[in-house]
Amino acid sequence: MAIPEPKADMLASSTEHAAPTPWAHARRRLEEGRLYWLATVRSDARPHVMPVLAVWLDWALYFVAGSRSRKARNLALNPECVVTIEVDDAHLAIEGPAATLRDEATLHRIARAYAYKYGWSVRVQDTTFVGDGAPTAGPPPYDVYELAPATIFALAPRKRSVRPGGAFELDIAMQSKPIRIPKSLNVICRLRKALSPW
Repeated sequence: MAIPEPKADMLASSTEHAAPTPWAHARRRLEEGRLYWLATVRSDARPHVMPVLAVWLDWALYFVAGSRSRKARNLALNPECVVTIEVDDAHLAIEGPAATLRDEATLHRIARAYAYKYGWSVRVQDTTFVGDGAPTAGPPPYDVYELAPATIFALAPRKRSVRPGGAFELDIAMQSKPIRIPKSLNVICRLRKALSPW
């Protein structure tokens, strides 16, 4: 059974736009991203942000962390997190809970995905990854986390510079010309889950 695409909604603040960022465009960027930023919350409510390497498979984003790392300790207290990705033509933010993955078959698939995408070879041992070369994940073994998105925000910048007046110039899908969005509006569309599990 095919999983239907999530529903893309225009935000009330974006009524002048012809259409939201297409899901196919956002999904490709989730798959192709190289460096992702994970934001978690410390026990004293202060934010913590670190870069992570991640892979997008089967409607979820996967990343790793050593059990003693700050990010893993934060996620143990509060699984809600945000991961952001910047690629040449898109900026995305994924919000949702991250859970430690323990399914051996899925762990092997994720290990193959990491090897293919990053050249990072790991082995699955006791439902964790063991291997070298994850500098922001802490020392091995590495827990694998599955972030099941609740919401994905997509922003498609046309130019990487701020225009006079504090606005980014954006090129929105199905627009014939660029429009100007105030810098404070950091969201073009919100993709909502269509069916469980996404």
